Amino acid sequence: WEAKIERYLHAGKTQTALKETQLMYDDAKAHNNNYGLGVSAHSLGVIYQTLQRYDLAIQSFDEAVERLEKEENVSLLLSTYNALSETLDADHQFDRMLTVAEQWKVTIDDYKAGAEARGHTPRLNGRYMYCYLALTVAHFQTGNIAQAEQYIKIAEELAKGRSLVSQFKLLHIKTRLYEHIGQYDKAIEYAEENYEKMIGFGDNVSALTVLENKARILRKADRGMDAALTYEYVMAAKDSLRNLDMAAQLDELRTIYEVDQLLLEKEVSKSRFTILLIIIVSLVLLLLGYIIYNTQLKRKNRILYEKARRVQQAETHTDKALEAVPEDTLSKEQMLFRKLNNLLREKLPFTDPKLDRKELADMLGTNTTYLANAIKDCAKGMTVTEYLNKVRLLYVGNLLVDTPKHPVDAVGEDAGFSSRSTYYRLFRDYYGMSPTEFRNISKEKNKKGEV
Repeated sequence: WEAKIERYLHAGKTQTALKETQLMYDDAKAHNNNYGLGVSAHSLGVIYQTLQRYDLAIQSFDEAVERLEKEENVSLLLSTYNALSETLDADHQFDRMLTVAEQWKVTIDDYKAGAEARGHTPRLNGRYMYCYLALTVAHFQTGNIAQAEQYIKIAEELAKGRSLVSQFKLLHIKTRLYEHIGQYDKAIEYAEENYEKMIGFGDNVSALTVLENKARILRKADRGMDAALTYEYVMAAKDSLRNLDMAAQLDELRTIYEVDQLLLEKEVSKSRFTILLIIIVSLVLLLLGYIIYNTQLKRKNRILYEKARRVQQAETHTDKALEAVPEDTLSKEQMLFRKLNNLLREKLPFTDPKLDRKELADMLGTNTTYLANAIKDCAKGMTVTEYLNKVRLLYVGNLLVDTPKHPVDAVGEDAGFSSRSTYYRLFRDYYGMSPTEFRNISKEKNKKGEV
């Protein structure tokens, strides 16, 4: 039962997992099976934890602990203590987390003592490591930094030679500890180490979470530019991961269509009736393929639209982050780049299609070389023209959403594009769809918002 529930959760089938848990509970209750009831309570807690319903998860884990404490086999009980501690951590109940972690350690100690009395030496380094990591968090979150530092050292010793998953957890807690006590350089170092290990392991989703944590710490360390660039990378990478599923589905559809075409070629020499039947089937398949493709295309465009809106938000966040950075920490290029963005935002000079870099440099009181270097250093190697077009495209995206009745071509002219073909080509390259498709999706979103 438990393995089945975990498979459903891993596949994102939460409702199915809930139904299976209910079946498990009913079966255990019908047979008055205490262990089965403990397993079902644990599984229900895991489901609620996945859904971030922490209050219900804690109730379920508490019930599981109460039942599993009566059982001789403590394996699931120790796993429940771990899950309960993680949930209390997520819910910021650190005093309760400390109590649970201490009970957890007592349970491991008692099990170890009993096994040794029977002449066995159980392997408990992994169990102890996770317990000490929970104790570390509970102590530094409740103000006992010295005790937390002692426990993290114990956990570090216990983690030696263990799996990469254990290393990920250890580095995550070390990052949190040093962030909490204000040692940001150390926290960033551990976050970077954890990121590299996760990328090597192939866990790209968790690696992005580590990068988000790193960006938060960079901001606390007054490294606003680095934080903003890291946030921007994370958002773009998350969108890429979301699009992988779409690409896989489209590839599958194309493969099915190609196979069907080959089958049709083989059948074309058969009787007229067979040929007629094949033609009908082919037309139906093509119609279905068109419907599916059109649906997928709309879905893809919606995803691209959401990505575009997030990128726009990220650009705004980056500008604000750069504004918040003290001037004495900025290079000359960063100072000029900030001045440029203020000018573009307040005066909108890019809306003039004749604007060139000489005129723009004059507005900023500098020369074209300094301007080009500032943009190249701060905008990932872009030229002046490329950066101006990017600003125009972001401006167009906002106008298409905010002025739904304004003609699409006129929006491009208002943003400073002198050529319709250039406007459409650059827009499709940047947003992955035409301005008209972008406008239509924004209208759909607005209608749903009104409803």
